[in-house]
Order: sequence, then structure tokens, then C-alpha cells
Amino acid sequence: MRVVDLFCGGGGFSCGAVQAGAELVLSVEWVPKLAAIYAANFPPGPTHEVRVEELGGSPSKMAREIRALLRSGPLHLHGSPPCTKLSVMLPVRGPNDVEVAVGLVDWFLDLVDRLRP
Repeated sequence: MRVVDLFCGGGGFSCGAVQAGAELVLSVEWVPKLAAIYAANFPPGPTHEVRVEELGGSPSKMAREIRALLRSGPLHLHGSPPCTKLSVMLPVRGPNDVEVAVGLVDWFLDLVDRLRP
């Protein structure tokens, strides 16, 4: 199985996927420090691109890119938009935390809808 991991963080999902025999093809993180940790854990290579990119806004570009990857066979699309700002366990929130978190979840769901899995 080939995997696209969006909001890949430090690589928890990717670690399990690789241990299960999956091949990473695209990993995108929007926080540069987390992307550096991810790239140290899962270095980019000829068939695996790791990049820092702000995810959000219109998912059209990402949908086109994933469709192009689908030409080489099926993919597992994994997305873990950061939702810690939505947790009731968070003692203090910034004024836009909930809006940003919900926006990223909406972006991912819109992307999936555009791909028509």
C-alpha cells in the first residue's frame, strides 16, 4: 500500500504504516519544526517527498496532486489535522484557536470530498 500522510507531525502514523509494510509517497506538515523531525525519522527519497506546506484554503491543488499520484495505483490518504485546540482539556485557548482547528478539519474533509474515494 502507498501512503499520503497530511499533517504528518513527527511521524506516528507513518511509523505504523511502514511497520505494516506500506510505502510512503508524500508527507506534508505545516509546522517547520515538526517537518524537520519527520524528515529525520523518514528521510525523503526517490519515491517519497517530504515537504513543509501550509495546508488550508482551497484544497484544489492538493486534490490535483493526489489524483496524479493515483495514476500509479491506489493510495491510502491519511490526514490528522491538529485538533488539540478543540480539546476540553486545554486550559487556555487563543482567540482564534477553535476557528483555525475547525478550518483545518473542514479543509481535509473538503479535500476528501473532491477526491471522491
